[in-house]
Amino acid sequence: MYPINKKKKVRREKKERLLKMTLEERRKEYIRDYVPLSTILSWKEEMKSKSQGD
Repeated sequence: MYPINKKKKVRREKKERLLKMTLEERRKEYIRDYVPLSTILSWKEEMKSKSQGD
């Protein structure tokens, strides 16, 4: 088997495995902790909270 075909096969297998996983299972495989976007403040909110802290 040629190296390129092997890489394609490995990539396809990984993709299929990830597609079969639930969202929670995939999040467990993240390198860093998962942070929902809803918990991240916008720049405007961030600056407002910093100015209120002074």
